[in-house]
Amino acid sequence: MKKILGTFLFSFLCICGYGQLSQPHMRVWFEDESVYFGEIVEVDEAYATMVIITGDTVRFSLHQAKKIVYPDEAIFYKNGTYFPISGRFWNFGFGFNPIAFQENEEIPVASHISFSYGWHLNKKIDLSLGFGFEFNEAQVGGFEFDTQFVPVFVDARYFLTDNRRRLFLSGRLAYGFPGEEEMEDQLREHEGGANGSYGLGMSFSSGNENRFTIQLSHYMQATNGTEFFLDGFGNEIKTEYDILINRLILRIGWDF
Repeated sequence: MKKILGTFLFSFLCICGYGQLSQPHMRVWFEDESVYFGEIVEVDEAYATMVIITGDTVRFSLHQAKKIVYPDEAIFYKNGTYFPISGRFWNFGFGFNPIAFQENEEIPVASHISFSYGWHLNKKIDLSLGFGFEFNEAQVGGFEFDTQFVPVFVDARYFLTDNRRRLFLSGRLAYGFPGEEEMEDQLREHEGGANGSYGLGMSFSSGNENRFTIQLSHYMQATNGTEFFLDGFGNEIKTEYDILINRLILRIGWDF
């Protein structure tokens, strides 16, 4: 686990790049799929004049534009990509326990999926509300417990850098509603409980509304319940448990 965490943090630091442009800049999309990106020279209620990245000066009607990202709405970079710092976005993500894929180690697996709707509150903070699905294995006293949750959560990001690859701290608070299933005509079920995670992530700038994110989080979920097992002689064992699921989750996501 220490090797994976160390490699992840080192990679983050190595690929952080520079290249932020000074404001003001803007990015304009037109109906014919053409895009203008450059520095504003003059703008009024109807027209804008800008020097695009090729060095040419263009003047266009603001009413003909399909979409415009203004200087106070984003951080722009030399390669034409940008980060929004205002407005709203959707996020889809999935996560797993990366340590479970190591050889010769019996580590419980985890699979997480989430959907959220968020706001760029300012240059530093993103806030989201969402829900998801989480499957977790847990091993206690030689027994393996499978749990399923539907979490409803509040998620926040605090950005540490303004580079094209932006580092951020993440935090999530949730309540995981329980799932249940039938197994050999016996009902096994578990309760819901508090759910949370915190970690370090990175978001990559883009020339459109879609952005790739990756983060490594410390995940925790409290629950208790009942499960049935068969021993070596075929006898049924009823087990009651009260556990705290505690592990690393590697999350991959897209903002759009």
